Amino acid sequence: MDAESLGVVVIIVMFAFVAFNKKTSRDLYSLAVHLFFMGWLYKICALFESHELAATISWFLYVSLLITLGFWRNLKKVRTLSFITLLIVTSKLLFVDINNVSPLIRIVILLALGGILLGLSYRFGSEGKEKV
Repeated sequence: MDAESLGVVVIIVMFAFVAFNKKTSRDLYSLAVHLFFMGWLYKICALFESHELAATISWFLYVSLLITLGFWRNLKKVRTLSFITLLIVTSKLLFVDINNVSPLIRIVILLALGGILLGLSYRFGSEGKEKV
């Protein structure tokens, strides 16, 4: 099943679910837009030679924008969705993409990933604490 067919199936299931439960329709539409945008980024990255790594990098940029938007506008659902997506994209990077690059690039990617995750935990880990 290709990505477009999967997208059509997801839309049909969403409309069926929304017909029975109007309260969660906004959340489902937001999730669908999120998934379709990530699929569109993947299609755009297919133009590059190492399209898997390019897609992962573009997804990291997209997720970082979502995290920033979620904290800036105080949107808990956006933050939750973006951190779940960050977990999935990080897993993809570590288990799929890292095997297809040279050792030097692998070291650079892992150092950059560690720095990004450390920066995120430092920046957003102290959000709930009071400053004295």
